[in-house]
Amino acid sequence: MSEQRFFMNENEVLQVIMRINEYASQELWMDFDVALSNGWDLTIIGRLDNTTKKVNIEINFEQVHFVSLPFGWKTDTSYPVIRLATEEEIENLTDKFEVDKGNYIFKFIAEGFDSEKYYFVGAKKISCLLLDKQTNELK
Repeated sequence: MSEQRFFMNENEVLQVIMRINEYASQELWMDFDVALSNGWDLTIIGRLDNTTKKVNIEINFEQVHFVSLPFGWKTDTSYPVIRLATEEEIENLTDKFEVDKGNYIFKFIAEGFDSEKYYFVGAKKISCLLLDKQTNELK
């Protein structure tokens, strides 16, 4: 692995993850879709209803190193929908994807899978916008 600095410290990353999980946990379910991928950035959106354009969660990853996920999946929001990968997962994924130091590995937990099936994104930065239900705007 080559040495590169982290764009965000781990506490900042965990705060974003916590915001996403807290927001999602207020709903009975959430469907996620890849909304944008340009080879460097990735935007994943979460919606309650895929038949409308109303977005509840927008998750943005910057300086993406690798992606291992389908274009859409469902989640059970009674559990966290996103976490950081474990040390063992990081080790396995580093071997598969040649992950450089400075990338965080995020894992999405899809509905209906056992504890050994996740979707992964390796990126240097994460941010999110959440739907404010009073103003109906993403903030």
